[in-house]
Amino acid sequence: MRDSKRLRDHVQSNAVAYVALFVALGGTGAWAADKITSADIAKNAVRSKHIKKKAVKTPKIADRAVTADKLAANATSRFAYIRDDGPLNAANVQYGRGVPAVDDPIGDNAYKLTFDRSIVNCVVLAQPGYGNPAGSANVEESAFGTISMEENDPREVDVFFEMAGGGTTDTAFLVTATC
Repeated sequence: MRDSKRLRDHVQSNAVAYVALFVALGGTGAWAADKITSADIAKNAVRSKHIKKKAVKTPKIADRAVTADKLAANATSRFAYIRDDGPLNAANVQYGRGVPAVDDPIGDNAYKLTFDRSIVNCVVLAQPGYGNPAGSANVEESAFGTISMEENDPREVDVFFEMAGGGTTDTAFLVTATC
């Protein structure tokens, strides 16, 4: 009996505090959601991990907010057309993105490609082919590429092409690294 009197006295003397606590815990979240605007949010405070999956759809994206250049800047694939006009000519990077250099010692039948970033955990593929419709480069269409990762530099790969009947060859080729 004495405990119930103490509890009643405690509740009576703290009634206003309990009402304030319940209001604070229960009712202000909805009020705050209506009152906070984009001007109240600090720059870079909302990150992709804070956005619910599939919450941003095409109608919610402003015109010109997402451009091809912005997407390309974040792309994880690298590609290039390596032009090689034959065994007595050094290869060069004809065009592409992310492959700034190729080393092709004359007569070596091997290429060392340097990418602009580490390609560890990437898939690298090389295929003989023409890089333009005119087809003016030396292409050994029956050759198949072999690629090995460099141990000393995570940005480099070695590429060489083997003929179906045996032996290696120089050829123009297309290369891609997808990470």
